[in-house]
Amino acid sequence: MRRPTVKKLFLPVVGLLAAAMVLLTVLAFTTYFNLDRSGKQAERILAAQGAAVVSGLTAGLRTGWRFWTWQQESLQGLIHEMSQSSDVAFITLLDDRGVVLAHSNPELTGRVLQNYNEIVSPLRTDQAVSWFQNEQLYLSGRRLRLNEFRRPGMMPWPGMMDHRSDMMKNRPERLIKLLQPRVILVGLKTEAYLSSRRNQIQHALIMTGLLFLVGFGAIYFIFVLQNYRTIDRTLRNLSTYTSGIVDNMPNGLITLDQNGELVMINRAAREIFEWGEADEKQLADQPVIKSLAEEFLPRLERGSPLLEQEFSVSTGNNRSIPLAVSAAVAPADTEGNQGTGTVFILRDLSQIKDLEEQVRQSEKLAAVGRLAAGVAHEVRNPLSSMRGLARFLARDLDDASREAKYLKVMVDEIDRLNRVMTSLLDFARPRDPDLKRIDLNDVIKHTLGLITDDARHQEVNIEKALSPDPVVAMADRDQAIQAILNIMLNGIEAMPEGGTLKVSSFLEASFAVVRVEDTGPGFNDEDRFRLFDPFYTTKDQGTGLGLSLVARIMEAHGGRVIVGGQGDQGAEISLYFSGASNETMEES
Repeated sequence: MRRPTVKKLFLPVVGLLAAAMVLLTVLAFTTYFNLDRSGKQAERILAAQGAAVVSGLTAGLRTGWRFWTWQQESLQGLIHEMSQSSDVAFITLLDDRGVVLAHSNPELTGRVLQNYNEIVSPLRTDQAVSWFQNEQLYLSGRRLRLNEFRRPGMMPWPGMMDHRSDMMKNRPERLIKLLQPRVILVGLKTEAYLSSRRNQIQHALIMTGLLFLVGFGAIYFIFVLQNYRTIDRTLRNLSTYTSGIVDNMPNGLITLDQNGELVMINRAAREIFEWGEADEKQLADQPVIKSLAEEFLPRLERGSPLLEQEFSVSTGNNRSIPLAVSAAVAPADTEGNQGTGTVFILRDLSQIKDLEEQVRQSEKLAAVGRLAAGVAHEVRNPLSSMRGLARFLARDLDDASREAKYLKVMVDEIDRLNRVMTSLLDFARPRDPDLKRIDLNDVIKHTLGLITDDARHQEVNIEKALSPDPVVAMADRDQAIQAILNIMLNGIEAMPEGGTLKVSSFLEASFAVVRVEDTGPGFNDEDRFRLFDPFYTTKDQGTGLGLSLVARIMEAHGGRVIVGGQGDQGAEISLYFSGASNETMEES
């Protein structure tokens, strides 16, 4: 499992700032666009208002000129009436030289307008034109055509000419010329426009600020939520990583809280005690937990160190497990605010004890072998002489005589002793196995052919459960036959009143296995412990070397012998041969 890494947080911070800048830019652009649109809308309103005033004044001039000639007082009165609106700053009529013919402020009548040409240059004769003179004044105006108010062929109404004639008589020629307007100019006040724009800017800034705060808050919330998810995911990864380490520890681990109650147990401990997937609450009352707490908690409270202490516990099913126990005091939870708990690290010593027993057994067998080799060498020669002398004496005797019978018994016993000596020599000096790739199914079938008569004689039924596929092992065929034959003969001899002998073969991990089961009396605990000791036998006529020789053969093959069976339900002996790997098979 790859160790999880903590995600760096400076990248989300940069992302947050970038998002805030983008949001601020978007809001600024939107605000500017809205303000510009509102300004143009207000300007259109001012232009329409100015155009209306200009159009109305033009219509009034055209109507008045159609029916009479305007006098100074009449023009001034007309302009005064039209300038009464609160939005109108001024209205003026100008001639083509820039002289004010009429003005909403009578005091300005007769004066010359400064910057006349610059002001009237944008004006057109067909429609009103509007523009800002400055922030406080909005201008709207129009040029008047020369014949704007005199149409060709227009007939005056009755009495009109007489009226005009009277006017001409009473007014000098200078005034008549001054009353020829060429430019209409209207100035509108912009206080309402400026106030509205200020309000709009203030409103836009407030809304922009609020939107920015809301957007920034949303982004920040997303950022916090993302970091929370990142931290939560990191913690879950670390928890999974730690749990994986704890579960895959080769040693068992058990933790107890401050009250001695079970908190956690890893997979190795479950396998040691064969607890499966049971919940911690279901395992709280197990004798193992109570034994560990009673044995070691008082020692930890006294401050005594506890490292690799050997301790045997009973699992409650008549099974005792040797353990190497290490313990330490640890916080009961991750924050350590609920007192102290205890952590036990358990190492199963069963395999080590088995290996130690195998070493002791090997040493014992080696010592017995050396002794057997010496004894066999010294005994076989006298036995040969005694056998030859007995047969020589029996040659001249009648076979039915008592002496001949005694000599026959002597020869038989000498032969038995010789067989024992031969077994001792085979046990003491086993030859190195000639390892080859063999199929144990073929070896089993050959061996069953050797014991068929013995099994039939003792009414033993033979069952075969051989693997359908070849069970290939690297072994010496003759020694494998000898080992399997000894196991089968022991099984048959264990059933003098008949029974069933079952032989099976299969592959288990890297081993090729032959298993022999019988329905005899089985082995008690003492027999099971001493089964492979030389000269130890449970049979009246046994030598005690058969299973010892099997153990030596399996040891030479790099395999092992495992004895099973429960009480009086029969015996089960399994021979584990080294399986043939692919490389070994190719070399063979």
